Amino acid sequence: MFKHYLIIALRNLVKNKINSAIKIIGLGLGLAAVLTVTIVNYSELTWDSFWKDADQIYLVRSESRIGNRQNIMDVVSEVHYPKLRTSLSEQLWMTKIEPSSTEVSLVETNKSVPLPKPMLITQVDPDFLAIFQPDILAGDLSTFSLNPDAAIISQTIAKQIFGKESPLGKVLEFRLPPTIDQQKSGEQPALQQIRIIAVVDIDNSRSHIIPSIFFPRLQNPPILTDQGSYMRDTYVKAKKRLEASHIETLLNKAGEASFSNDDEENKYNRIKYSLMPIAERHMNDSASDGNRTRVVILSLLGIIILIVAIGNFISLGLAGYVARQKEVALRRMQGAGIAQLIAQYWLENLVYVAAAFLLALILCELFLPHMAGLLQFPLVDGIFVSPLLAFICAAMVLLISLLIACYPAIYFSKMNPAIILRANRSTETPASIITRKVLLLVQFIALVSLVIGLAAIHIQLKLINQYQPGYKTKGTVMFIGQGNVSLNKIQRETLKQQLNKMPGFIAAASPVGDIPGRNEHTMNISTKVDDELSEHTVIYDWLSDEDYFDAYGIALIAGTKENIITSLNKTFSRDQKRPSMEAILCRATATALGFASPQEALGQTIEVFKQPGMPQAPSAKIIGVVENVHIGNHKKAPMDCMYMTLNTIGVNGLPLAVSFDRELSEQEINSIKTLWDAVAGAPPHHWLFANSLRDRYRNEKRLQLFMSGFVLVALMIGLLGIYGITALNTQKRAREIALRKLHGARQWQIIRLLNRDFSLIAILANLIAWPIALYAVSGWLENFHQHFSLVLWLPVFCIAALAVSLLVVWVTVTLHSLNIGHLRPIEVLRDE
Repeated sequence: MFKHYLIIALRNLVKNKINSAIKIIGLGLGLAAVLTVTIVNYSELTWDSFWKDADQIYLVRSESRIGNRQNIMDVVSEVHYPKLRTSLSEQLWMTKIEPSSTEVSLVETNKSVPLPKPMLITQVDPDFLAIFQPDILAGDLSTFSLNPDAAIISQTIAKQIFGKESPLGKVLEFRLPPTIDQQKSGEQPALQQIRIIAVVDIDNSRSHIIPSIFFPRLQNPPILTDQGSYMRDTYVKAKKRLEASHIETLLNKAGEASFSNDDEENKYNRIKYSLMPIAERHMNDSASDGNRTRVVILSLLGIIILIVAIGNFISLGLAGYVARQKEVALRRMQGAGIAQLIAQYWLENLVYVAAAFLLALILCELFLPHMAGLLQFPLVDGIFVSPLLAFICAAMVLLISLLIACYPAIYFSKMNPAIILRANRSTETPASIITRKVLLLVQFIALVSLVIGLAAIHIQLKLINQYQPGYKTKGTVMFIGQGNVSLNKIQRETLKQQLNKMPGFIAAASPVGDIPGRNEHTMNISTKVDDELSEHTVIYDWLSDEDYFDAYGIALIAGTKENIITSLNKTFSRDQKRPSMEAILCRATATALGFASPQEALGQTIEVFKQPGMPQAPSAKIIGVVENVHIGNHKKAPMDCMYMTLNTIGVNGLPLAVSFDRELSEQEINSIKTLWDAVAGAPPHHWLFANSLRDRYRNEKRLQLFMSGFVLVALMIGLLGIYGITALNTQKRAREIALRKLHGARQWQIIRLLNRDFSLIAILANLIAWPIALYAVSGWLENFHQHFSLVLWLPVFCIAALAVSLLVVWVTVTLHSLNIGHLRPIEVLRDE
């Protein structure tokens, strides 16, 4: 029976070549889109899941309260880390990850040969190997936890440095990042040498543990709190399997032990630790930025395209099913039941679906490398790299072929075979005709919805790119020292003087982050104006350079630059009971606090970082007022803002924002790099500030890319479907067309006749799709505080979608009708 069904399936495929090709190509395009979504989502959802015991590896998160806001960071302070690690060493493996890109030299015969570009050097604790257990490709790891000069290297970095030569025993030399004291004094860190003892497999691009040269930190001495601290990624793993809640309890008990209960302020400064499984980090950490939402949207788009492709396949197959009514009727008379019919049609459609899936695989293999480049995130290397992914694809083929087979089997099982055999002819029932039109209607609804969605995303991204947040967004280039080569304060001033000679130069400053308010920290502040207490919540950023406002084009409307310079040069001490700070408010914040004018706010004192129950909050003196700016995420509504002067670590290690009155050419950027190289001894890395802003909307751009591809796929499937159905309709109406031509009908009248039915379906699809697309687009626009007027643009979107759908119908039907129009009526009527 199996062989018989297979022969029938292959015979029908070869007999109807054009129809079979259209069905396979249409379904193949849909499956290619679905496979692309499957690969992208699988790549996103399986970050770091390949580590041994990945379900037991956790990222430690720090939770602290700043004002009324619970601040959650995916890092641990180095001030607290040594105590945590020491007190929990018997129960947990713990390591922090301390990467730095630095200039590296290869030491051979007592000579140092610098490598052509900086390399990533990562300092870890010896527990790193127990937590991640990387595969050893060469060498021995036994001395890693004993020798501070030992190092392991990932295979990718080993090939970059040594090529095919073995890296074992090679000595590398580099400098660690400067400490805070070294930053203040300008002292360079001492050179350090390490010897490579092993090559390990830490090379997966879908991991937060990136390829590097790893060397151990055998000691974690306590860091004094008055010297500042850094925040590092920290991972833990229980030495005996423990629940995450138990590990969190251990961490929090160890953290509480480091605070004094006698100090009132400790009640408000405690840090609570929580855990995130490493396999969940990519979708949930602070840098995920909508990854989960994108996965959901792509899944929905994939389902829509799959429905379109399956509907098109069934619609094109209805004619073939009708032509085989007599065959099915005979089999029914011989006792065939619905189960046998499903089995036959399942096997037959499995041949078509398998061919379409093969086409989809070929398209994916050709397109995925380009897709990874366009999306700018790593994908798995193919369908069959994972058993789970291969199983999903195999299940997809079987289920789709079964779903397609159910319709003809159920359809024929309800027909009376005696009627078919008595009439001795195959006839298409009204139900079959209606089903085909409904399936075509669904295709057009999906196409129209996708077209409107794509237009909405395009208009919104264009509006975002034109948004003016109150600071300068164009003509600014960001520079930062490569590796550990950074400019000290004297070198920066020297570079600024040289930059001032360049035409169009405005200013250069060192921002704490490239985008103002990137971390979106908020605080509660208060002050008394005319004996009335005024409280307000603001978003704030740190100010570390007196030229910051000049570089970003923010007008200082009250106060002087000299006051800012004095504040930045003032010594800050954490030993003060109530440390005094300086602040620069924006105009709206000054007004909200009750000051009559920006000038009236100068010299006044406000309480900052206020927390409920805190008896005394730090105070800050207002030394300036600037125009309103929108710092933080531009998707959110702007908050009143302020800047706090940062006078603890200076500007070492920070980027340098170089602002001009125009966009710089590559030649001018290279000239600045040359100036930097002459001052620091090594050229910097650079990027455009405008690119940093656009990168905040990378998910929207990726969504636009996918929508564009899906619209194209839906359009091509629609063209193929309409062409196939048009061929069937014109074949059925050949006699009608011949008679019309004999009675004097012209070719354009025949074309109009054939276009009418499909045009009505396209118009009906638009009427149904418009409210669906309106609902989806309006929901998506709620993510933006500023968006285009849907009321104004909706008519444009609807007209464009209607025009696209009608154009698809008219072009396809007209081209096919022109071929039919060349037939001679006498030949058609003679055959009839």
